[in-house]
Amino acid sequence: MQSSRRRRIGVPLERHAEAIYTRAMHERFYNELYESGAFTIVEKGFNDLKFRVQHYNDVGNEHGRVYTVILMGTESINCSCGLY
Repeated sequence: MQSSRRRRIGVPLERHAEAIYTRAMHERFYNELYESGAFTIVEKGFNDLKFRVQHYNDVGNEHGRVYTVILMGTESINCSCGLY
């Protein structure tokens, strides 16, 4: 019998991950989900497919890191950070 995992953030994406990932992978997913909450959208682009995001500590800092995130259809996301 598989024990249920405690949801920590409570978003539907977390529930889906809980159902399909192993315990170790779910933990890695959760850490990424948690860390992503520290970023805010500072500008939306054309058709809401392109966004500029910035860590909340850097908002208002002219030297703060800003990343460009582009939604490429429904299956792919491209980020200027090089991770996705």
